Amino acid sequence: DSTCDIGAFESDAQSGPNLIVNINDDSDDSSCNALVAGVADCTLREAINAANALAGDDTITFAPAVSGTIVLSPTLGDLDISSTIAINGGHVITVSGNNATRVFNVTAGNLTFDSLSIISGTVTTNDCGPDSSSRCGGGIMIQNSGVNVTVTNSTLSGNRASAAGGGIHNYGGTLIVNNSTLSDNETNTNGGGIGNNGGTVTVS
Repeated sequence: DSTCDIGAFESDAQSGPNLIVNINDDSDDSSCNALVAGVADCTLREAINAANALAGDDTITFAPAVSGTIVLSPTLGDLDISSTIAINGGHVITVSGNNATRVFNVTAGNLTFDSLSIISGTVTTNDCGPDSSSRCGGGIMIQNSGVNVTVTNSTLSGNRASAAGGGIHNYGGTLIVNNSTLSDNETNTNGGGIGNNGGTVTVS
């Protein structure tokens, strides 16, 4: 018998719904792996992609060893969200577009950004809702009606868009901003901090 049994294959991928980012790099190998034998390999991008693929509500937090700034790769682009996710940065995480890409692009789901800093996002694609000729939402872009986004205890600073919503642009969704700071966000037209088109915005 020439059969070779190498045993069962074991995956280190986190199964959710509570996903833990364990490295502050920005890469994507299509798996949000747990910390195993001192090797960490779940980036924020990988955690978001895993949450998008999972059914139900998910949370994303950060391992105690992870702090500081996550600089997004301009090659990989913005962080695309299409599921119900709560991301808690614990007041120690900053996500930066490095003036080369938008930070978060939300197309579906109910999102909560808590205790997170979102900085230096710059829109490089024409996708302002259905308007394919404009660039909106440097920090956070809410693309559709039915999307609900809550920003709480957070900071958006230094984000830019040429059309509208330097910090956040809401196209038809529901946006709640609570106990947060929006500063030095810019646009060439209107809504340096927050732009709104057909949606609902509450700031407190």
